[in-house]
Amino acid sequence: MSEPSNTTQLATHLVQARYEDIPEHVIVLAKQKTLDMLGCFIYGSKLPAASPAVRVVATMGGAPEATVAGLSQKVPAPWAALANGTASHSFEMDDRQPESALHPGSSVVPAALAVAESEGLNGRDYLAALTLGHDVGCRVGAGIAMGGKRPGYHGMGSWASIAAAAVSARGMRLTVSQADQAMSISTATAFAMDFVSLAEGAKGYHAGKAALGGVLAARLVQAGMVGPTNFLDFAPPGETRSNTGYLALLSKNPDVERMMRDLGKVYELETGGTKRYAGDGCMQAGIDALRSLVRQHNITPEEVQAINVHTMTHNVEENTYVRPQKPIEAFFSYPHVLAVALIDGDVTPAIAQPAVLARQDLDEVRHKVHLFADPEYDRLWPAFRPARVEIETARGTFEEAVISSKGTKENPMNWDEQVEKFMLLAKDALGLDQAQKVIDAVWALDQAAGVDGLTALLRP
Repeated sequence: MSEPSNTTQLATHLVQARYEDIPEHVIVLAKQKTLDMLGCFIYGSKLPAASPAVRVVATMGGAPEATVAGLSQKVPAPWAALANGTASHSFEMDDRQPESALHPGSSVVPAALAVAESEGLNGRDYLAALTLGHDVGCRVGAGIAMGGKRPGYHGMGSWASIAAAAVSARGMRLTVSQADQAMSISTATAFAMDFVSLAEGAKGYHAGKAALGGVLAARLVQAGMVGPTNFLDFAPPGETRSNTGYLALLSKNPDVERMMRDLGKVYELETGGTKRYAGDGCMQAGIDALRSLVRQHNITPEEVQAINVHTMTHNVEENTYVRPQKPIEAFFSYPHVLAVALIDGDVTPAIAQPAVLARQDLDEVRHKVHLFADPEYDRLWPAFRPARVEIETARGTFEEAVISSKGTKENPMNWDEQVEKFMLLAKDALGLDQAQKVIDAVWALDQAAGVDGLTALLRP
């Protein structure tokens, strides 16, 4: 008897794994992922890059099924996933899983919550759907990205829809074959080019579109639509077929071994993390290093003569905006985030506000930041995104290297640190008391009869 296809094995794992099989520490990570993304929903929904999505879904009508952060009425589940997903990825402080080239929480949490609310799932079923769908989606992404993803594609606009379809399929209790088809159908809403180099603000929509596509795909299959199966499989060398398979379409050399490694033993929630600072994940190590040097040596902005950053070629080529003009440029400007870290002491989403972009004191420091490609750091990419920072002053040059920034799997944020980040993002919109109720509700999800008590706290 032949071995089941890779697609079938992933779908079987998704559908048949039990909540009880998931280790307790992974369930805690699922709660942290939920709290992390809820903070991003709440903060992002008010930003110009995401508020249009909230306003549009509010006018669409339809069954009142699921909650959008900041919106008083419920909307159909796919629309809720769209709005919350767009909000969560709109200011570059969401989660990350480097090997998959994804910010997976920005698609899976919006989809999982929308499905859990509309289907009446209890807290454990929600946590299982989130954990397993995240696992499958990140594995597919790693199979693509670790084999060398084809240039121009943005993971969140391309293969993140598979993760959203996976959590939706689990939440809707689809069969193995149906889950396979839902993930396959979700790819019809995918394929988005990388917007960053064009300095556009619609990048967050990629996550929203992925979440929407995943929920819709699962619903279509549930309603009877038949989609392709075994969509991940590709033709071996020497064989020609019209359908090359999804992995081969997006990757130069798909890494199937990484995709299937330790399936059911290691969960991708254990391999990713989140961002401590607003900005590209490739700049987080540099921010950590600079803040550490400032604390250790009591460095003041006035004495800084130069800031030299040794980093990956990727940063030298793309994160070089010395005078960012648009919000997305701020989030992808190494000079800007380091100037803010030096002068303000932290890097929060406020870095993209027009008044901050126009500050003269920041402009003076931004021109002192110099980026250098380090071949050794290139070799560590994409699993690691390190930086070595040198701060030149009249009293000497101070240097520090950071291989794993705060929030990575090697240097993870604990629950209390996750709570601190959530409060930073949510306290102004919700107030301290309401924000604390959200925290408590997320922590108690494994005992909750449903998610409605949590999602109600997101509505005015």
